[in-house]
Amino acid sequence: MIAQKNVTTMLVGKDLDLLANTSKRDDLATGQLGVFLAGSQTALGTGGTDLAAGDRFTIATKNSKDVIVETPLIEYSNIIKKSAVDTASATQRKRAVGFNGTAGELAVNDSTDYVLHTSWYDNSKTWGRGESVKFAAYKSSASATQAEIASGVAENFNKNFSRENPKLIKAEVLINSAGTAVPTGVDTITLKNGSKYFSATDIDDDTGTSAIAVGDYLRVGTALTDPCYKVVAIDTSNDIGTLEMPYQGDDYSAVDTNFELVVKATAATSDAGVLLSGLSFTSTFDPGVIGYDYVEFDIDLGDGFGASDTSSVATPSKGAGTYYEVAENEWFLKGNKGEPWRVGSYPKNIDLEATSGKTYDQISFSYSTGNNVTTLDRTVESFGTVLVATEDADSGSVYTQLKDVLNIS
Repeated sequence: MIAQKNVTTMLVGKDLDLLANTSKRDDLATGQLGVFLAGSQTALGTGGTDLAAGDRFTIATKNSKDVIVETPLIEYSNIIKKSAVDTASATQRKRAVGFNGTAGELAVNDSTDYVLHTSWYDNSKTWGRGESVKFAAYKSSASATQAEIASGVAENFNKNFSRENPKLIKAEVLINSAGTAVPTGVDTITLKNGSKYFSATDIDDDTGTSAIAVGDYLRVGTALTDPCYKVVAIDTSNDIGTLEMPYQGDDYSAVDTNFELVVKATAATSDAGVLLSGLSFTSTFDPGVIGYDYVEFDIDLGDGFGASDTSSVATPSKGAGTYYEVAENEWFLKGNKGEPWRVGSYPKNIDLEATSGKTYDQISFSYSTGNNVTTLDRTVESFGTVLVATEDADSGSVYTQLKDVLNIS
């Protein structure tokens, strides 16, 4: 929460070096940041000295409208606290039933109903953590294996959750086997999100017989934590394979060395598990209207699962310096400049400097404005805060340079 009793100013910069100490405001490129001492025409930036007690300064940038905007004039000695936060990716909740990529197993019961209930909630859709419940069910065969049970439960789970728009949780299979290399002649393998089919450059490896057999599991990756998909059909004429359930990951195309096979016989004797992962639902994000959030969920197992292991694999986090965080803050703080959309029913075409797809490092500092009032029994102080978000990339070093100028370790 950002309180507006004391005003906050926000600047969003691009991946450009801090303006050099030989340059002026008019030299600012779009999205470039510059630090200026009071009364100075040239920047206090790269090649200059850091801020010190007694200095009065502003931070300026040129926005996408070619307008130079800057912070209020700040006395460095009046800065109360300052901090810098490196960008951090958002993470999603992950829970496993059975093998979780490190340990654990499913209890194997023949001809048994395996029922998994999932309850979940998110703030973005319900505006109040309303909770919903879905289940996945699978009846094991008369000679069940862990891989069979995991595949059956995961497939039914994904069918049920495919009715959600957007889909909030996915299920995949993990198998505790190092697997074997995909024959190198298969070459590039391509999968599409939501499709049961995958293609290969040469699925028979020039042998006339498929290098990937029906019943094998194709691991998308080379680690035990990577998901495995059961192959149920091979078309060697067209170099196409069919998976038991649609591929749940992002579209992926890579050479065969980025995949592994867990052959049918090995899968039948290995520990296996169902990995449930929350999905990022950013398609409806609208700054000031629908914010970014993650899905939180819990699982409850029916009696058929017996003593199957359960575990939390990853905890959710909104991260730091994501586009969604920076855009939300920028939208809100533009209200300090009198923009009208926070009144009435119209956030419409709002121009933000935050760029979708970018991540940001962030610097913030709070300062006393110096406009304090002394009453009979106390001094009433007024404070301001500055937020500076800089694109996290490789071209410029503005984040490090700005920290140096502000003496932030």
